[in-house]
Amino acid sequence: LTLEREMESRLALKNFVAMMCHEFRTPLTTIDIIAQNQKRAATAAKDDKALTAAESIRTEIQRMNLLLTSLAQGNHSTTLEASRTSSVSLRNIVTEVCDIQRLTTPSHEITVTGTWSAVPVHGDPQLLRQLFANLLINAAKYSGADQAISVEAETGPGFVEVAVGDRGIGIPADERERVFEQFYRASNTGAVEGTGLGLTLCRQIVQAHRGTIRIGENVPSGTKITVRLPIGA
Repeated sequence: LTLEREMESRLALKNFVAMMCHEFRTPLTTIDIIAQNQKRAATAAKDDKALTAAESIRTEIQRMNLLLTSLAQGNHSTTLEASRTSSVSLRNIVTEVCDIQRLTTPSHEITVTGTWSAVPVHGDPQLLRQLFANLLINAAKYSGADQAISVEAETGPGFVEVAVGDRGIGIPADERERVFEQFYRASNTGAVEGTGLGLTLCRQIVQAHRGTIRIGENVPSGTKITVRLPIGA
């Protein structure tokens, strides 16, 4: 009886999530149409600032649509399909995501340092954007408004690492593996809004690219999440 109830609850949750994903797509489509109109107007007026803002909105809409697909289909959207993969510059992707985050949370100073491999990463550029966008959004969400966020890159033999660090509330050491579980949120998140899905999706994306992701403590406070991805094909 307990097993039957659990299966019923899981099915109800799956149906609810699928319904909500469908409902969210309608306003996102409307916003995207408005952003496209703004982009055309900015191009005609040669307004670079407005053009950048419109392009950032469209990028975020694509990111949200990808997340909705992931929620509706489970793990299927984080598998690497040959039609979506290519050789991409991880540095360009991270730089682009950082630029968007600076627009959305201008009070956070985001610094990018380190060494980047000249050899590209082979993968899905949309999923990789989603990965680092999630990490930066979390860093901003769980930090004070004036706290700095660091993005550090390091290249080694056959891999490139990117670490996103913040000076926020941190994650208790005994919960750093559990936060990758679906819907799990750390015990110290308090009233900070969240779904407990962001890091789950991050790990799925990293594993799909045959990489690793680990959570450590930042110094003197906060969280540092390090992603290691293989370089080359």
